[in-house]
Amino acid sequence: MHCSQSNTLDYKSILERDGVIIQLPTGKSMKPMLIEKQDTVVIRKVDRKLRANDVVFYLNNANEYVLHRIIKVKKDGYVIRGDNNAFNEYDITDKHIIGILSGFYKKNKYIDCEKSFKYKCYVQFNRRTYYIRYLFKGLKNFMVRALNKLKK
Repeated sequence: MHCSQSNTLDYKSILERDGVIIQLPTGKSMKPMLIEKQDTVVIRKVDRKLRANDVVFYLNNANEYVLHRIIKVKKDGYVIRGDNNAFNEYDITDKHIIGILSGFYKKNKYIDCEKSFKYKCYVQFNRRTYYIRYLFKGLKNFMVRALNKLKK
């Protein structure tokens, strides 16, 4: 998920000033948890040690603001991936991270990332089915391409 940068202040300054960023995310990388321009994310300053499954808001090496999940905590940084992405992002360190997703609004209902049992179940299901989902996604794409070639 990407968030467009404010014209007057960068997100880090907004978070320092207000303590919270409330934003409509764009992109499909965090589907199905977050739907582009429909759900609203609540990002706060990091006030604890980050851990696997936290969703962090960071400025990546391409200078883009991104909201993705920590897959693995390493000594020198994090392995991060969007819930709907096939590939991991490496070389993300604490200096890249601006904030942490504390919750989000889905259909006007607030989901607390620390307290919601349903959210925690979603995270575990998403993480445990990653390889199966992408195997089937790859097979589906292969079949579509093969059928399109046969039609020609």
